[in-house]
Amino acid sequence: MSLLKTLVLVYVAIGVLLNYAVLRSVPKILSRYRIAEESRVVEKVVRKAKVSKKKQKIAQYRVKTFRSKVFRANFIQMMLPLLVFMAAVGISYLISWIAMPKLVAMGAIPLVGACIAPPPLEIPLGLNACSSSIVWIQFMIFLIFSPWYSATIRRILKTQ
Repeated sequence: MSLLKTLVLVYVAIGVLLNYAVLRSVPKILSRYRIAEESRVVEKVVRKAKVSKKKQKIAQYRVKTFRSKVFRANFIQMMLPLLVFMAAVGISYLISWIAMPKLVAMGAIPLVGACIAPPPLEIPLGLNACSSSIVWIQFMIFLIFSPWYSATIRRILKTQ
């Protein structure tokens, strides 16, 4: 197997392993935000807030803290996959810089053979050669894992 094909397999392995590792750590990260449990408590406090001004202030405070927890959980839900994507691209570029410095300058991996992917993924270089961008490889892995992230996070936030 040529060095370029090995590098492509290494890039795919990096993307899959990073995404899988972060996906497995998501329950630990989001376990601090007990949103489903907290929402029931906040709902009770808001219902009781009509009685006195003190209870209204307590309810306002609880709603404010609940909103901040929801915002933080949503921010983490958005940023984790994006940060993993950027880390995978960075690690892939670092490995390609160590293995073949010319690849970093080119930003793509030259592949021998017919182009089988559409033009953004593989760019024809000649009659029997293509180039595939490192970023596109990691982006495809990111797109494959995105629904998995969403389903896992949704399941975690509902069951807490």
